[in-house]
Amino acid sequence: MFIGDFKLNDPEFHKRETTFLSTRNATRFDFLQVIDMLEKGTVKAKPLITHRADFSNHKHEFPKWIRPETQVIKAIVDV
Repeated sequence: MFIGDFKLNDPEFHKRETTFLSTRNATRFDFLQVIDMLEKGTVKAKPLITHRADFSNHKHEFPKWIRPETQVIKAIVDV
């Protein structure tokens, strides 16, 4: 977790055609609210799962999942 300002050099970032992935800063309350919605069925998780792999195969699948063209929304590793 990082709390603070994050700065990058925009021209350098674009010159290298870099991809930047991130998640938002969520609080404990945010997680509790989402868990509650999942438990009540307000939000359906199953449609969000776009990719799945067995634990024994996850090392092979993970490199594919981080490529933007695979359009991963949520990947699950089954154990």
